Amino acid sequence: EVWRQVSVALVVFILPLADTTTVSINRIWRGRSPFIGGKDHTTHHLSYAGLTDPQVAMAFGGLGLVSAFLAVIAYRYIPVWHTWHTLLYLGYALAVFSFLFGLTKRRGIDRPL
Repeated sequence: EVWRQVSVALVVFILPLADTTTVSINRIWRGRSPFIGGKDHTTHHLSYAGLTDPQVAMAFGGLGLVSAFLAVIAYRYIPVWHTWHTLLYLGYALAVFSFLFGLTKRRGIDRPL
C-alpha cells in the first residue's frame, strides 16, 4: 500500500513538482537564484513553442485530468497493488517531467533569456 500512496501522490502533484524542479535546475545551471521569479516556467515555454494561452491552459488542464483519473483508478478499481502498477504510474510521472524539462531545452524557440 505504501507504493500505491507514493505513486498516486507523485502523479497527482507531477505538474507543480515538474515545473518547480525544472525551473530550479535551469536557474541554478545558469547561475541564477531559483527564488527570484522569471518567465522560464514550463507554461511560458509552451507559449514560446507556439501555443496560445488557452491552448497552454488546455494542455495543463488535460494533464491534470489524466493525473486525477489515474488517482481514481488506483483507489477505486485496483484492489491489489502490484509492482507493475507502481512502474506504470512512475513511468507516467517521468514522461510528464521529461517532456516539460525537454521543452525548456529546445533550441530555436523565440524566448527571452
